Amino acid sequence: MVYGTVYKIPDAIGEFDICTLGSILLHLRDPFLALQQVSAHTKETIVITDMLENLIENNATSIPSNRRLMRFLPDSATCEPWETWWHMSPELVIEFIKILGFKNTTLSYHKQLYQKTACELYTIVGHRKD
Repeated sequence: MVYGTVYKIPDAIGEFDICTLGSILLHLRDPFLALQQVSAHTKETIVITDMLENLIENNATSIPSNRRLMRFLPDSATCEPWETWWHMSPELVIEFIKILGFKNTTLSYHKQLYQKTACELYTIVGHRKD
């Protein structure tokens, strides 16, 4: 048996051809560190699915063309939301995994029912090779 955390995955766990992260990054204080740890154990393909959220404020006057955005969610006055730290654009997550060696990426959008409500999601598939 091997014990660890997503922030410090033991080498004894080995390597895998494919690693998946299903709606976890938004719940982590350091999503890049978690991706770095997972990617160190991923030989070929990483699959990331997460919530698609509007990251632009309603009064924003200009929207960056590359939309590599991240919004910090917790409010110190209310301690809400307590279960979610971030909203991240798929473009930012793609940049993260490209930095970690997954140069060939595809992005798709889809909906998933959650408690009878359709939630918008994105899925990124990253490959180390072409």
